[in-house]
Amino acid sequence: MKILLVDDDPVYLSLLGEILTLYSHSVLKAPDGEAATTLLKREQVDLIISDVSMPKMNGVHLHTALREERRTKRIPFIWNSAYQELRDLLPLSDPSLDFKFDKASQLSDLLYVVSHLAAAKDLTAKTEPRARAADLPIDTPVYS
Repeated sequence: MKILLVDDDPVYLSLLGEILTLYSHSVLKAPDGEAATTLLKREQVDLIISDVSMPKMNGVHLHTALREERRTKRIPFIWNSAYQELRDLLPLSDPSLDFKFDKASQLSDLLYVVSHLAAAKDLTAKTEPRARAADLPIDTPVYS
């Protein structure tokens, strides 16, 4: 699974990236929401794990911007913050896509959710048709 990590703490970003790589995930990194949106214009990801409090564009603005874009509105988003007060105020626009974690909590909890999202993605990829008519340009013929 391709995961985008967004955090302004380079040590935490590197550590979490290394751990996810050990679990066979491909990891992209961004130091803030602004860099993440730029990266997402050229990269497709399966999951975003983001801090809340960051410079330039914080995690709340990043989440809002992603949910407004057709291409990114269904990407699962994990809030991962050390600030409980901020995390508790975060909007869960879709509980099947949005998750909240405390950086101080057990890493195994975060890895558990990531593994289940990866399994769900793999299952969907195996059962989904290769191309849906709604995803094709109007003049493209659809074959069964």
